[in-house]
Formats: sequence, structure tokens, C-alpha cells
Amino acid sequence: MADIQAPRAVIGNDTAEFRIAIATGGAGAGEGTLSLVIGDQRVASTPVQALAAFSERTVTARARVPNVPGATLVRAIVAAAGDREPRNDTLTTVLEVSPAAGAVLVSTSPDLDAREALALLRGALALPTRGFYRVAPGVWRQDGSLGPANEGEIRAIVRDAPLVVLHGDTAVFGPPRTATKGALALLAPPAEGSADWYATAAPPSPVSASLSAAAWDSLAPLDVADDVPAGDWAALETRRGRRFERRNAIVGREGSRRTVIVGASGFWRWRVREGVGADAFGALWGGLFDWLSGGRTDARAAVNADAVVHAGDPVRWRRGSGDDSVVTVVLTRRGAPARVDSMTLRFSAGDNIVESRPLATGVYDVQTAGGPSVLAVNPSRELYPRRAIPSGAVGRGGSLADAPRLRSLGWVYAVVIIALCAEWLLRRRLGMR
Repeated sequence: MADIQAPRAVIGNDTAEFRIAIATGGAGAGEGTLSLVIGDQRVASTPVQALAAFSERTVTARARVPNVPGATLVRAIVAAAGDREPRNDTLTTVLEVSPAAGAVLVSTSPDLDAREALALLRGALALPTRGFYRVAPGVWRQDGSLGPANEGEIRAIVRDAPLVVLHGDTAVFGPPRTATKGALALLAPPAEGSADWYATAAPPSPVSASLSAAAWDSLAPLDVADDVPAGDWAALETRRGRRFERRNAIVGREGSRRTVIVGASGFWRWRVREGVGADAFGALWGGLFDWLSGGRTDARAAVNADAVVHAGDPVRWRRGSGDDSVVTVVLTRRGAPARVDSMTLRFSAGDNIVESRPLATGVYDVQTAGGPSVLAVNPSRELYPRRAIPSGAVGRGGSLADAPRLRSLGWVYAVVIIALCAEWLLRRRLGMR
């Protein structure tokens, strides 16, 4: 087993996707079977073809998560004939199962903005998130599986969710403030044919710090409505064609419940262009969702920051909702030999990640202020084949999507100027003006 990519939090009885990477050493591997076990239930099993030496294969499995609230162990297990090292055949991670959604997105006019916002909502908050799309009058679909959804059930989920994002017709369930008890994000795309507006500034707001490094000149234009209501603060200021006419595209309101109103569309253009556009998209929406949740995405003072942890590697901890910079963690190792240990984590100002000493292989019950969690430590990386192509960013190089644009090449401007001068000289020689 090389890697397992799984959601950190899901809702019981929902279907989740797991991406499992299998790698081989110099001897290769014969045919085998890959099993996915959640808790004590085997939820998926698939055959695996023989692999050559130093090769890798990723298997995607979709499985229903048992409705057992709390932290649940997820084990990916591969079995193959002639295996010489059984200690690297299992990889364990932890899945937080919740009986209800922590955040929900409802869209009556599904588009790329709704899809990208939902993807970032899942990534920015460690909360179980659900999405629903209305594809026709009275016809609803669930995000991911696109299975049918009942409008009555969606209303109930929206009513109880701590964070609700309504996209399209924000009054689909009646007045938004009466449709839910949680924080609100109202995304109202403007009418088709709106003029191009360019983001030019982030006025002082709870998210302005996240946008402090935004390269405004490199962002794609937006469609902005002319009737965005006033708020306590504005998160994004736009101008028509970068001229003097200004409009606020996003405003926020404090009050008893936090509310964000987005009267613009076309943010997906930032995301798909990668580079500075994708960074600005993540900073904007991540900051908005974090503010809506009050920055309290987890009630616990500290939780494990990595999905997969190995013995011998420092354990990374992410700061939760607590305001204390010093957090005491009590670890209780399951099984024999059982052991209780404690450590103190110190978070510096502005730092939400700290490291602690490596732990031995095993499963640990973690107790901190705000509630318990579970930490699974896998065997040392020395037992696992080195991945041929690691996932995520590699080094400091750019990807193919970050290829330089023509306007960034200085010699192009020189060629254009020389061509214009040559044309002018030629026209003068021919007696033309």
C-alpha cells in the first residue's frame, strides 16, 4: 500500500470515494485482492492485476459509510500471492462520521461556480458537507452520485445545518433567514449579458488579509449585478473595464447570524486558469467560508493534520477552535502494550500547525479540550516502496498549466515594435503617409 486518499469527514449512510495507491518493489507482485474496511465492516473488494517491478496503480472505490457517529478507522488491505512483506499490506486512516451535515450547498441553477465553491467548501472546512442541485422544476439530484433527492429531506437538512450556501434562487425554500438556523452564504448570479467587471481591490474586511497578495491585473473578469445590497463590509470591489464605475461584488453582515451576499458570477474562470487565479479563488472563498463558520471548524483544541501518519515521522497537529496557544494532549494507545502518555503543543501567533515527536505504530485515542479524536500510526515508511510519482506539488517547479503567457515575454514586444518601425519606413519609401 502506497497511499490512501479519503475524505476527513462524512455523513453516515452517505457514499464516499476512496483513492488507493498500490506500489511494488523490485520483485513486482502477482494478482491479488484489494479490500476496504470501515470500522469492522468490509465495504468494498476489488481484484488487482499483476504489477511489474517498481510500478504503481491507483484504484478508486466508492462505498457507503456505516452510520456509526464518531471517529472510525478506515483500512485499505491488499493481499497477493507470494507476498514477502505483510507489514506494508495495510494502510490506515481515520474518518469522522457525523449523523448530520455540517455544511450544505443548494443550487437551483447548477454551474461551474457552484461546483467549484462546493469543492472548496469541502476542502476549507473539516466538516461533513453535502450538495444538492435542482436540474428541473421539482427534480433534485445529490452531488457526486447524482442520485435523486427528496425536497422535503433537503429542507430538513438546510434547516439544521450550521452553514448553508444557497446558489441561484436564494428564496427557493422561502425567506433565507427563516429557512435555516445557521450561517448563510447567498450566491445570486446576475442576469445574462452583464458587462465585464474586473476585481481591483479588497476593502478592509474579515477576508482582506487572505487577498493581500492577489494579483488583480491577472484575474479574469466577472459578471456583477447592479443591485447588490449594502452590508457591514465589502469583500471585493470591482470596476467596469478597470475604469471609474465601481460595484461591490461581495458584502457581509454580522448580526445574530453571519451572512455573505455574493452578487457576481464567473469566479470559476479564476479557478480553471490555475496560477494566481486559482490562488485568489482559494483565498477568497476559503476566507469567506472560514468567516461564516466563525473560524471554528472543529470544537477540539487540536487534531491530527495528516490523513496518513507513519511511525518515525513527526506528528503534525492542526489548531482547532480553542483560543489557547498551549494545548495539552493525552494519548492512550489501544491494545497491548497499552500506554498513556501526554504532551504539550505550543501554537505561535498566526501558526495553526505544529509538530510533535514521532509515535510507535498503533491506534491512539486522543483527548484534548473540546473532545476526543483518534490517531492511526502506520508502520515506518522504510517498509513501503517509494512512490514513482508522488501526488501533489513536487519541488518548486511550475506545472504545465502555469506555462508563461505571451505578454510575459519581453522579446515579443521588441519584435512588434521593430515590425511597426519597418512598416513605417517602407510606407515612407513608397511615398505613402
